Amino acid sequence: MTARDYRFTPDRLEVTQDDLVKLTIESADHAYSFAIDAYRLSRRIPGGGKTIVEFRADQVGTFDFYSNMTGQEKMRGQLIVRRR
Repeated sequence: MTARDYRFTPDRLEVTQDDLVKLTIESADHAYSFAIDAYRLSRRIPGGGKTIVEFRADQVGTFDFYSNMTGQEKMRGQLIVRRR
């Protein structure tokens, strides 16, 4: 996944319940963050760097992910976890 110009690309992820999800998120410009409240995830992505986020998708549903840094409130996407 790439963070650039205050957007995540892709901004929609689909996985299956109980998958081990491993995202490498790379910033092409500024520092960002990546958060999913339902999974208690919040990671910082350094400007020009990358961060690896790993979790088990044990909850079925649609969950928003976003950057929780000031001024980046519109930087959003969706994680869709389908039932196995």
